[in-house]
Amino acid sequence: MKESEIEISRLNMAGTKYLVFVILSGEWENFHRRRLIENVAYEIGEESLIVCVNRPFDLLTSLFRIKVTFKRLKSRKAKQIQKNLWVIRPIIILHDVVSERFNIKLIKKLNVIMLRRQINNFIRNLLHTDSPSKFKKIVWIYSPFHISYYSIFSDALKIYECYDEYQLNPDGSMNIDVVKKEKVILDNSDIVFVTSRRLFESRSKLHSYVFNIGNGVDTDFFINILKNSSEPTDLKGIPHPRILYVGNLGSWLDEKMIIHSVDKLPEMQFIFLGPVSNNELAKKLKMRKNVYFLGVREYKEVPLYIKWCDVCIAPFKLNKFTVNVNPLKVYEYLYIGKPVVATPLPELLYLNNVIFLAEDENEFIGKIRLALCYSEDPEQIRIRKETAEKFSLKSIAKNIINYIYSIINES
Repeated sequence: MKESEIEISRLNMAGTKYLVFVILSGEWENFHRRRLIENVAYEIGEESLIVCVNRPFDLLTSLFRIKVTFKRLKSRKAKQIQKNLWVIRPIIILHDVVSERFNIKLIKKLNVIMLRRQINNFIRNLLHTDSPSKFKKIVWIYSPFHISYYSIFSDALKIYECYDEYQLNPDGSMNIDVVKKEKVILDNSDIVFVTSRRLFESRSKLHSYVFNIGNGVDTDFFINILKNSSEPTDLKGIPHPRILYVGNLGSWLDEKMIIHSVDKLPEMQFIFLGPVSNNELAKKLKMRKNVYFLGVREYKEVPLYIKWCDVCIAPFKLNKFTVNVNPLKVYEYLYIGKPVVATPLPELLYLNNVIFLAEDENEFIGKIRLALCYSEDPEQIRIRKETAEKFSLKSIAKNIINYIYSIINES
């Protein structure tokens, strides 16, 4: 199947109602594809229904994770996000990743039975019907360890979204367990979505229906948030120029490049917004006077931090893992009009006319200085925004619906 967008009229599917079950690989509130799912719910129409299955409450491991257990018990009630979009948190026996990793067949079977029953009860109570047969069912998974959930509904269209190169660890080494799991998923999926050209190339060799949906910005959401132009309180005491990184401070970032930039640009303030998984790097950075860690913020707050900084960075390492990455943050930086300095990931080479790419530590420093010169340039701001608008989640959601319709029409 070609990667290019398929134009299919939604009228071809008139009268068809869809019941889409999305098995989340993280908590809904912070799920990386939450905004895309919301856009898909809008595009698929109010007559259809999307049910997102939040991280389940599992009975066995809950005994050892009291804080998490209490939090998930409090959020067990189904939550309506939009008219046709709900989030539920079911109960299962054992954490699905644990049972899948160790291939505990009885537990996996019981988990699916319990989940199927709870989903059916929820649908019956919501729709006031004993038979959702009028809906075309779809099961959509994000994790190689969620293969067993494909069996919730045997007649469902099965979608696997491969967001990153799951077969590799962040250091580029092979994860044999995931390789085996993903092979089974690909063999049992009807559609595979990927987010970069490299992932499209590799998965197209293993599956007939692979579509590169890419990454993008929820433009409507950002417009509404940016109407509030107030500077975040914890930014007010930090002098300009402000260099911002948004996201997890993880092992996939170039440690030498970051530290070198901080040390060689003492007149600039480096701000890190998000969680920290590379504690060693964080420890080194906290020793510098021009570094600020502001912690995790709600997604709705992030655009304001970007707006009130001067240059945004994406200093990824270049290895077998990261060459498959298509970083969402870059599109968000651009949509707010900020100059971006990044390492030359393959996916970012297609943006080289609007962002600054640097291959080594010294070039990265030079590009930050250069980007700062164009930070407030009205023409450059316009070009950045227009570029990001081409990658809106609204258009991606429309493509997803068209891809699904095309497969259903073929079957």
